[in-house]
Order: sequence, then structure tokens, then C-alpha cells
Amino acid sequence: KIIGTHFLVRRAIEGIKLEIERVRIANSILERLAAMDRDAPILLFLEDLQWADESSMFVLNYLARNIGKERMMILGSLRQGESETLDCILEKMKAENIVKLMMLDKLDGLSTSSLVRGLLEPNDFTDEFIAKFAGQCEGNPFFIIEMLKHMVSDGSIGMKDGKYSLLNADYSTAANVEDVVQKRLEALEPDAMAMVEY
Repeated sequence: KIIGTHFLVRRAIEGIKLEIERVRIANSILERLAAMDRDAPILLFLEDLQWADESSMFVLNYLARNIGKERMMILGSLRQGESETLDCILEKMKAENIVKLMMLDKLDGLSTSSLVRGLLEPNDFTDEFIAKFAGQCEGNPFFIIEMLKHMVSDGSIGMKDGKYSLLNADYSTAANVEDVVQKRLEALEPDAMAMVEY
């Protein structure tokens, strides 16, 4: 019900008018969520908040301040230190006691091994490969998953004797998540890439 909702904000709006427009949009979203929670409690999950713009963070802040009477919880994921706007808003929200932050550690070697072996079953990956791979991906689950997909698509990992195997010991690892996603995008057909860019 919320996902299909579109809000039009004119780019020319500034200052007080912009704040009034943001409040109107945020209140409209709160009212829709409140109407939905009459049937069952709501968990609103917002992923990768570091990419949210200032207006979206305004709405999140507004919801966090005003859901106290509702059967609703907001849960979000983010990477701190990547957005000054987000960090500033979170600091204000912490000061007002309307947000609680829970820091998650990076995956350790054992957790990385479990993830890799669970994603590509059956396999005959060596402990040495897993340890090297874990170090290269620095415990970032998204990086691990996307890097594995890339290695399968470029033939570095493939089936051998009915098991996933490392076929190219000299595989190249992307420097970061953005690079591995870019490499995967570059493998798309021109028409598919044009659609992604659009």
C-alpha cells in the first residue's frame, strides 16, 4: 500500500514551503501506516539508509517521533560514516532518544566460510581459498555474495565432478562492493545495461 504511493515535490520549493511540504508527505505516510496497523502490528524495514536523501531522512525522523501510540516499529540498516546528512540526523535522533543503534561486527572467518559453503553447495573449496576470500571481502556479507556471483559468471568458480570448485586460482577480487557490482553490470547485454541506466 505504501510502496505504490507517489509524492510529487516541486524542485523549486524552498525554505518554509519545503518544510511544510515535507511535513505533509510524512504525515500522509504516518496516517497510511496507522490505518494498516489496525489489522496487525507493522515492522517497517528500511535498508541502506546511507543512500537516503535529506527529504527521506526527514520522513524517517518524523515517523520515529510520532509512532509512539501505534503498533509499529521501524528497523533500518546503514553503513555509518558514508553520509554526513544521515550521521547528523542520527545524532539528533539519539539525543532525543527516538532511535537505538546496534552495531554489527563484520563476519569472521568461520561465518564467511559458512556463508560461502552454504551459497554454493556442494563444493570442494579449500580452507586456504576461504581464508583468502574472507580477507579480501573484509567480512562484508553483500560483498561476499556479489563476489561469489561474479566469480561464477566469469568462470573462476564452476562445476567440476558435480561440485562447485575454484577453477581459476588467479581470480581477481574487486577492491570494494561498488567495483564488483560495476563488473557485474558490465557483463550485461547492451539492451539490459541501457535499461539499468534508464
